[in-house]
Amino acid sequence: MRAARTAAFLVLLGTLPARGQEVDARAMAAIREEGSTRSQVIALAQALTDRFGARVTNSSSFHAASDWAVTRLREWGVQDPRREHWGPWSRAGWTQELEFARVVSPSAFPLQVTGSAWSIGTHGRMRGQVVRMQLAGSQDLSPWRGRLAGRWVMLGPLAPSRLHFEPGATRLSADALAALEHPRARPREDASVWASESAMTVSDVVRSMVARCTAITEFLVRERAIGLLVPSTGQAGLVGAGGSSCASPFAESGSAPEYQPGKPTIPVLLLASEGAGRLDRLLASGTRVVVEGELGVTLVPPLGYSTNVVGEIPGRDTGKRGEVVMLGAHLDSWQVGTGATDNGVNVAVVLEAMRILRAVGLPMRRTVRVALWSGEEQGLLGSSAYVKAHFAPGSPEAGRLALYLNLDNGAGAIRGLYAQGNSAAGDIFRQWMVPLRDLGMTTVSPSRTGATDHVPFDRAGLPGFQFIQDPLEYWTLTHHTSADSWERAVPTDLVRNAIILASLAYDAANADEMIARPTASP
Repeated sequence: MRAARTAAFLVLLGTLPARGQEVDARAMAAIREEGSTRSQVIALAQALTDRFGARVTNSSSFHAASDWAVTRLREWGVQDPRREHWGPWSRAGWTQELEFARVVSPSAFPLQVTGSAWSIGTHGRMRGQVVRMQLAGSQDLSPWRGRLAGRWVMLGPLAPSRLHFEPGATRLSADALAALEHPRARPREDASVWASESAMTVSDVVRSMVARCTAITEFLVRERAIGLLVPSTGQAGLVGAGGSSCASPFAESGSAPEYQPGKPTIPVLLLASEGAGRLDRLLASGTRVVVEGELGVTLVPPLGYSTNVVGEIPGRDTGKRGEVVMLGAHLDSWQVGTGATDNGVNVAVVLEAMRILRAVGLPMRRTVRVALWSGEEQGLLGSSAYVKAHFAPGSPEAGRLALYLNLDNGAGAIRGLYAQGNSAAGDIFRQWMVPLRDLGMTTVSPSRTGATDHVPFDRAGLPGFQFIQDPLEYWTLTHHTSADSWERAVPTDLVRNAIILASLAYDAANADEMIARPTASP
């Protein structure tokens, strides 16, 4: 095994370009040697995904994973690893322990289900007839009065069924990378701007859902329905994740959830599309359908806050150690699978990059800080709170952020960076990528991308960037589905990604100048 790893290292090192200052070449070689022959990224990723599994923000598994990450950082000598509170966060700690559903009649068959995040449990196994509630945009519930007691209510539209004629797993081709590097539209006009500029409107969407659901939920509780069966977006026998505003005793207030213990609520099971479609067709034909189901959850009273995991390697240059290079990924996940491709393996890559930098002991002028975010899946809440607390516009701290690099696009190999319309940053990235081109990192896209934790930095006028990664099966199979597990990762991609991230952090920490700020906030 050792010989094989050494051979792999020599292959990587053999193509290292002889460019730049000699000390930089030695640094890149040291990072590659450590990351290739003594990598811990696979063990880290498997521990995070297999041991802790799904990590819904403030669940017991999320807190356990946070403590584990702090311990790893401390073992490696990272300074002051800690859980840093942010808030308000008033949702309870929610853990799903049991989910089960099957059709009893007209014929027996299982249903693939998961509990909607923050749903209450059923308090045992419940059997009842299924009623399909069709509201068709109307909020008039009176026709359903007296018809729902002791019954499961199927509510919500079916996800469109689709066949997959294209390969399920793909890597970015040369043509695809060229299109990213030279988009037809200008960066501000690229379609991905939508994600960047709209990612922080999640609370508006949730508030709308809450307003729509409150009357329905209260009605169902009064009518003594057993629970809701809601079609999910999962395809091919998979269950799509997420949380329904109808599911739990919470309402949204701005970006902070507000706990409402007295709010009427009802158990919610999310269905894979095949089961939902079969139920829908049976009910449409007039067939009487009976379902037996159970949802077991632990709902812990809210703490009032959540936490990000933070730690750093102090810079050694008296004049620049106050400047900070940040690496980050979100630690939280949804409730299905083990949160591997979204985003456990990338948390492991970020941790491994910090381990590599500590292990090689190379002098770095600036401080390198790691941040593992919570609340990303609820609207980038942890990273937004961090930016607000530490990098307020015009503050000295904001002026000392050299760079933030975010990793959250599945488990695929890093192929480049989105420059977020920052052409000066793009020019620097191209220089730093020269020794990494043989690892597959070749592309700087001028476009903006969004919907993950670099967005709060970018919106605050700070240099925050997200990586381009091979999609693999992220959008076709694993994203927010029950297939999101370690089996969908490619170990060699993770090893290379950690080397790339450590190399870029080293470059940013030792550059003469910080990355230029965006010319305009998005």
